[in-house]
Amino acid sequence: MKKILVFCLIILFFSCTNIRQQSDLSEENYLQNDVSAATGQEARLRNRDHWGIIYNTTVNTDGVNLHWHPTLQSHIRRRQIPIDETIRVVGVSTESDTIDGYTGHWLRVEIDGQHQSWVSGWIFSKYVNIETITPNELTIVGLAPEEPGQARRLNGFFMSGNTEIQFSVSAHRQASQPFWTFVWNALNIDFRFDTSPGSYAWFPETGELRHITYLGDVGTASWVSFTDDFRYFIQDNGSRSFEGLRNVTIRRVSNNNVVFYGLYLDDIRLNGLYIEIASSPSNSRTSLWLDEEIIKFAENFRQNNPKPADMVQRAQETGMVVELVIIWEYNIESKTRRILRGEYILTFPLDY
Repeated sequence: MKKILVFCLIILFFSCTNIRQQSDLSEENYLQNDVSAATGQEARLRNRDHWGIIYNTTVNTDGVNLHWHPTLQSHIRRRQIPIDETIRVVGVSTESDTIDGYTGHWLRVEIDGQHQSWVSGWIFSKYVNIETITPNELTIVGLAPEEPGQARRLNGFFMSGNTEIQFSVSAHRQASQPFWTFVWNALNIDFRFDTSPGSYAWFPETGELRHITYLGDVGTASWVSFTDDFRYFIQDNGSRSFEGLRNVTIRRVSNNNVVFYGLYLDDIRLNGLYIEIASSPSNSRTSLWLDEEIIKFAENFRQNNPKPADMVQRAQETGMVVELVIIWEYNIESKTRRILRGEYILTFPLDY
């Protein structure tokens, strides 16, 4: 009986070992299929399953430069990339270019930053091991049904060969503008490397879709927009406060230069080239935009407008603080401002 029991245990041990080996082997194959960069294959990164389809490949020429933007005139982000360097393609330029007698498109790629995260930039397609690639154009069908408490979404599609790929993206619209804006990049689950990344504007009345810039990065509850003339790109960078104090960056579309960085409260209220910006005399986060005029305005406001009792009580109950915010109108073009008003908000302490 003991011999039978020992024999059964041996069989069970080897069976489990075999199952484990098969499981490990399957996992190894899966990882190799998904992240190998040597075979020039499409892949959905397993460790970032919210990403769309990218293309793993290598550089085919020694000494290639990685550019910030898809043009030889752009600044270089990394020089002298060696041949066979591992890269992943995460987008293609909307327009073609001719370099060294070859007509093709620029590719947005990511390169292993070694001791840092992956570094992104642009390499001309001639210097990448990839078949001839042209961008698949996006088409917006319309707005998705509105859902309470959720950002509006646009439904659309693009063609991959003879296959129609449907997608949905978060969209944003300024109250004064006739178009919706959205960001399209590899963070969208429906993204493909052979589409053009960046920020788009969609006009519902005509159905026109414009690719405005390759800029654009959207996280949770953030958005992008443009001035009416599309000369300036506006990027919401997320919230740092309980009651709507948020970061905003404005860039010039023609050269991608930053022209403004600061905070706003709830809504930038874009009107032509004017937006509403926020500063707080008691908050070091906004010290960049503090000066004697704003500090004096804040002192007068506090003298004539005590903190609301309900806010003070709520702050005591929650460990928050009542903060004074000065709202001013800012002209993006002339860089001039006009103080509009003061408001009290509930926010977290700086050391929260």
